[in-house]
Amino acid sequence: MTVGNKTIILDDLVEGDVLVMQGPKGWGDMSLHLALDKAIMWLTDSDVTHGAIFLGKIDDTHYLIDDGLKGVARHTMTLEGKDPKLWYVRRPTIDKSLAPVLDIAKKYEGESTAYNWELLAMVGFLLLFKKMTDNDLYHRTLLYFLKQAVVYIDKHTHKAGTRYFICSQFVATCFEEAGEGYALEIEGGNLQSKSLTQEATLIDYCLTNSRLASQQVTTLQTEDISEPTGEDIKVLIESYDDDSKLLNMDEHNQLFGELVSVSDSFLELFFKLNAKTLDLKPEDWGSAEKRFALAKQYQADFVTPADLKSHCKNLENIGTVIFVYG
Repeated sequence: MTVGNKTIILDDLVEGDVLVMQGPKGWGDMSLHLALDKAIMWLTDSDVTHGAIFLGKIDDTHYLIDDGLKGVARHTMTLEGKDPKLWYVRRPTIDKSLAPVLDIAKKYEGESTAYNWELLAMVGFLLLFKKMTDNDLYHRTLLYFLKQAVVYIDKHTHKAGTRYFICSQFVATCFEEAGEGYALEIEGGNLQSKSLTQEATLIDYCLTNSRLASQQVTTLQTEDISEPTGEDIKVLIESYDDDSKLLNMDEHNQLFGELVSVSDSFLELFFKLNAKTLDLKPEDWGSAEKRFALAKQYQADFVTPADLKSHCKNLENIGTVIFVYG
């Protein structure tokens, strides 16, 4: 086991290495894109935002494969160009050839794939609920993004025959589908219940109070809540404290009545679009109580970039490598 973060070079990489990209430092131009990268890091208590698999060296060029905004694709790794990034290298300790993992990754490269915005929203939804505290800005921001997610998903149609991923879930899927003994072993992951900082998260509250999902939602558009700016998200992250007063659900009946309703609308659309992938029948998610129960059940199955970096028992810390992502 390599201790620390030794700097290695591209030629030190081994096919099948898991690469996890370090996120931005500082706040720079305060763009919303930057703020969302920072939010991913904050939500997962880490410094990483993206995951990939090293494919190998072909004709003197190094390649990785990942799932990005345009679906699964391979990208060059060079030392030339602007904006080099630091990546953490995690090497599988699996005592088998990693060829099956790479074969799965290449298979998805050749198929119709797309970025799974709903799954990203679901992971964010669960992580936000994990960190809920008594913070008005937090409430406004959470409600805004949930409502935006509901509106977006409601307008978005999955294409038949297209496989949908997010980056870290793509990496985990390649290992899982490679065969017996290849799956990544996550321990203390971001969404595993034993790693949650609160005994009862907002998901538990929604499950207990699922009857509130039947009450009228003020709006599923967003006119009532202004869009958070990059500065809002910065203030939110910097003001958050793990020791902050946890929310007293009884003191926020109006807020949580709407939050439960919007959350249920989000989950209903999520399970409708992902029922085939999750092997669910309509009756499995046919009520608010069932939907919140499923969300709680599935939360431990979601893999984040931070899990790839720090929570996989069968990934060894090899060090860091710096390159330009092409």
